[in-house]
Amino acid sequence: MEMDESKLIESIRSWGGWLTDRDAFCLGWCLEDVEKLEGEIVEIGNYMGKSSSVLSYVAKKNDKKVICIDPFEWDGGTYNQFKTNLKSLELYDNVIPITTSAENVMSFWNNKIKFLFLDSDHDYDSCKRQFEFYKKYLVTGGIICFDDTEILDEKVLSLIKDINNTEQTNKRIIQLFPEYQYKHPHAWIGPSKVLYEALSDSCFELVSDVNGDKINAVRKIK
Repeated sequence: MEMDESKLIESIRSWGGWLTDRDAFCLGWCLEDVEKLEGEIVEIGNYMGKSSSVLSYVAKKNDKKVICIDPFEWDGGTYNQFKTNLKSLELYDNVIPITTSAENVMSFWNNKIKFLFLDSDHDYDSCKRQFEFYKKYLVTGGIICFDDTEILDEKVLSLIKDINNTEQTNKRIIQLFPEYQYKHPHAWIGPSKVLYEALSDSCFELVSDVNGDKINAVRKIK
């Protein structure tokens, strides 16, 4: 990403949300990587627009728009702040907000996708349903980014493999296994399980160049 984007990232640091600088650069790089593909740019889970602003900035350079799917119900409602934040950077015109849940959108979605950022509900069942549905529309070469995941070792994978209780899968790994608080501080159980299930599918491969704090990505290869 270029210096202009570095200035953008600096300007959004004070906004509500949990996007780190490294993760912002990762999202921008992944979106730039699929620039020439056909399909929609979709972000599920937008909160106050930190990641949305990065994606909108990159999309704007290529005359594309970002479809932002979120009921905006957190903290008593965040849509107005989301809109204000993006407008302050002249990026709001490059997003298409859909103010409902990703699962409601499933009832009418029928568009190809080239880039998908999954950052909504973190419990395993919700992550899994969203991934299984939207991956059907991902074009070959397209990328799916998962928030709140890390590259895990076999021991940690074995610990979370059979955890299926919704309340437990909606927690960070260190909440159930505090001994990993220094090794895996950001990884949540639900998204991490879905990420590794995606990697067990021969249709996907890890995008190894992504080196964020808590964002990892897979590419559809067939």
